[in-house]
Amino acid sequence: MSTEKSVLNRIREFQKEMKDVEIIKATEAYGYYYATLKDILDIIDPMLEKHGLWYNHSTGFEHGTTYNTLTTVVYNVDNEKDAIMCRTIIDGETKLGGMNRFMVEGSGITYFRRYHLTTILGLTTDEDTDASGKRVVKKEGRVGRSVEASTSVPAKTDFVKIFSGLMEKKTKPQIIKTLGVYKTQMDNDEIKAVQKLIDEKYGN
Repeated sequence: MSTEKSVLNRIREFQKEMKDVEIIKATEAYGYYYATLKDILDIIDPMLEKHGLWYNHSTGFEHGTTYNTLTTVVYNVDNEKDAIMCRTIIDGETKLGGMNRFMVEGSGITYFRRYHLTTILGLTTDEDTDASGKRVVKKEGRVGRSVEASTSVPAKTDFVKIFSGLMEKKTKPQIIKTLGVYKTQMDNDEIKAVQKLIDEKYGN
């Protein structure tokens, strides 16, 4: 009997490690904050590699139509045939302000790359707007005009502000775990400022 871990087993272990790690939502669009594809990949890539998982995106055409398709595969790096696939038709007829068809399809591909990964890996990256309604937010941070990508220069993520908000709903161990994951994206001053907030909130 083979003792090699299956792709589902590896995903399960990946999910256990991701438990309590908050994927920070720093981009604002349509009245709520969300995590971009880059935000997500920056966090999950090291953990996927640790658990022997990786992914591939490819495009094609829907048979008998002019529509593009996006296929995402998450696979076991030790047995690439052991994989989970997700495939979506990209509706090139969707209208987005100020975008031609090629731009719309490009945004759609990026959008579904993001959602395929979050679906297959069981990640929670967006606010539950259906359950609680849209959050009223100020126009701060990175602003996205399209479904996924911003057309403006991204502002620097305000980690101190974000962690301050997280502390209102997370326990100290959860905050510490999230901070540990994001330290590589933060400078020393930000780390010290967040650690000070943690000490003030929860005690040393």
